[in-house]
Amino acid sequence: MQRVWTGGRLIRRCYASTRSRKSIKVGKRFIWDGSQVEEIERVAGGGMEEKVFVDQYYDTKNFNFTTSDVWIKERDEWTFLCDIPLDFEPQTITKTEQYNLLRTKPEIIKFLFKFLNHPTTQATMDIKTIVTEANLLPFAQFTTKRKEFLINSDQNDITIKFDHCPELQYNVAEASIMVLKEEEIPKAEKILLNFCNNLSSHDTKNTAASIPLQYIYINNPQQFKLIEKNGLVMRKGLSFAKN
Repeated sequence: MQRVWTGGRLIRRCYASTRSRKSIKVGKRFIWDGSQVEEIERVAGGGMEEKVFVDQYYDTKNFNFTTSDVWIKERDEWTFLCDIPLDFEPQTITKTEQYNLLRTKPEIIKFLFKFLNHPTTQATMDIKTIVTEANLLPFAQFTTKRKEFLINSDQNDITIKFDHCPELQYNVAEASIMVLKEEEIPKAEKILLNFCNNLSSHDTKNTAASIPLQYIYINNPQQFKLIEKNGLVMRKGLSFAKN
């Protein structure tokens, strides 16, 4: 059964019962250079985690996930992650992004059952089986080299991730705060935007595209046109690096 986009209501119904504690991410992305990494290193006091991983992203043949701003990926061929927008109203301009992060097998399976209208309800079913039976197709695979910092604050801890994608030669950073409930988002957003605006050479007008969106922009023009048509690019003020 094909899903037809009906605004934020479908997304909200599908994940409302899957939300886990501390799962709402409020984030802001920007293009980074070496000077910003050094700046964050000084603020964070040298604490840093480095990692390298490969993500493969999936969607339906009609791109029902990505046109709804839902991102399901398999990391390093062993674990699935799913990022769902807190809401998706195409005409609403946003200064930050808010996603509900699904990170456990049960909550991802529950979401997929509802979003895909999957006929099977076996709690023990593997996510890979659902992906296969629902005919989800990989549309992007790439490597990410990440430097991650945690900046402790009296109000909210801020995580800064500096990502480099070798396949695209693309550098993008994200500052984010995790909150427990939606009522905490305005406060977190204010703290986050103030932090980002104080970074050197930070573009306050635009939000840099995520790596998967940059990948789609360069490699999958048909998919990008559908995403653009649904208002995702406009509402977030996304900027893309020219190939």
